[in-house]
Amino acid sequence: MKRQPTWFKLSPADFLADHAVERMTMEELGLHCYLLMRAWIDGGVPASLAEMGRYAMLRGISARRLERLWQGVKSCWVPSEDSGRLVNPALDAERQLAGQRCDAKSRAGKASADKRQRTKAGGATRAATREEHVLNTTSNSAGPSSHLDVTGRGAVSPAKPARIDHDLARDQEPAWQRIARMMLQGEEDARL
Repeated sequence: MKRQPTWFKLSPADFLADHAVERMTMEELGLHCYLLMRAWIDGGVPASLAEMGRYAMLRGISARRLERLWQGVKSCWVPSEDSGRLVNPALDAERQLAGQRCDAKSRAGKASADKRQRTKAGGATRAATREEHVLNTTSNSAGPSSHLDVTGRGAVSPAKPARIDHDLARDQEPAWQRIARMMLQGEEDARL
């Protein structure tokens, strides 16, 4: 079952610019907003006022009053393909866009996970650059505790600096780092 987004985007400027919304009373606007929320969760609202009146938030409202409020709200709702239900066209369009956004993010996440698995399966790992190696094996503090590592048993033992093949690391470093390194070493020809 496809997971439905639990939220929707609402632009106050567009919402209030709707002529039908602008003409609503505060009570009608409250009903309309409540029905938008119910429609997002349920995929629409009942076309029957009797069924609509069964919603928990509307139970205390008399059928007569609900009918009067509905007169100011009904222009924002149209029959859905599912008989007996009403939908808001703007909310329906947002539902489709939200579904597309979720699908795109899901595809991107799966592609990223696949790439990570391929990288892991191929054994390809990025070697640390010379600069990273220096940063990882030096410390700001001087003295015998400069390379201490706390083991899982609570004992403290000296950490061993990572051994690196600097030629391999240099071949895999990004071009901008290679250029900066060459410039720092005073080499005039920094062409790749």
